[in-house]
Parts: sequence; C-alpha cells; structure tokens
Amino acid sequence: YINYILVSLINIIYIVYLDNILIYLENLEYLIYTQLFINLVKYKFNIKKVKFLEFIISLDNIKIKASRIIAI
Repeated sequence: YINYILVSLINIIYIVYLDNILIYLENLEYLIYTQLFINLVKYKFNIKKVKFLEFIISLDNIKIKASRIIAI
C-alpha cells in the first residue's frame, strides 16, 4: 500500500534513500486523504531547516555539512 501511494510522489513530497525518508508537505491534507499516518515522535512540524543524511536542507537551498567537505 505505501509503495502504491508514494511511488508517484517521489521527489514531489518526499525523498527516500535506503531506510531514510524525508516527507515535506505544506499541510497534512494529503496524508489525511491517503489515510497515511505519521509517528508524532519522529515528525517535526513547521521547521525551516532540516539535517537529512549529510545535507542541510532549508527553504531556499541545500548545503552539504561543512565537516564533509575536504580539500582535494
């Protein structure tokens, strides 16, 4: 069920990498419509910046963590 619902929305409302899923929505209407539920312990509401994998994602850009940048 989850694959059926989410497959058409990859990179539109969520990003997936192995077992890491980042869902980004402006509101929860789609989750209600599809009867998807969230774990409130893991979910963060109304955030402007998030760390996901080795990236820092904000409303206007995506940056890699400074500690991951090395000189060649």
